[in-house]
Amino acid sequence: MEELKGKSRYIYQLANVSLYTGVRLGEIGALKIERVNLTERTIRIVDPKNKTNRTVYIPVALSPIFDGLDLSPGQVVFKRPRSEAHKINTSEIFQKVTTELGLNKGILPRSWDKVVFHSLRRARPGWSVKA
Repeated sequence: MEELKGKSRYIYQLANVSLYTGVRLGEIGALKIERVNLTERTIRIVDPKNKTNRTVYIPVALSPIFDGLDLSPGQVVFKRPRSEAHKINTSEIFQKVTTELGLNKGILPRSWDKVVFHSLRRARPGWSVKA
C-alpha cells in the first residue's frame, strides 16, 4: 500500500476502501456522498453489479481516508485529482506497482493467483494466505 500511495494517493484511497470493505472498484468510483454515513460508519451500495443493494461498514482503519473529503451533496466521494487526469487507468497503475514489487513474478498472465485490483475484495487485513 505504501508503494501505491507513492504513485497515486487517489488510487491508494480506492485500494484501501476495497481492501477493508470488499467494495468493487466501480462501486467506489461511483459512490456519492449521500450514500456515506460517517456517524453510523456505513456506506450504502446502490445498483451494484450483482443487482443487490447492500450496506457495508467503514472500519476505523479507513478514518484517515474519509477525513478531509469534500462532503458536498451530489458529489462523488473520491474524485480523481486534476493532476492525475492524464494518468493511465487505476488497474494499470495497480498492476505497475504489483510488477515493481514482484508480486506476480512467475505467475501466468491469466492465473487466478495473479494479484490484481479486484483481489483486494477477497483479501482482509490480518488474514494469512496459503502459499
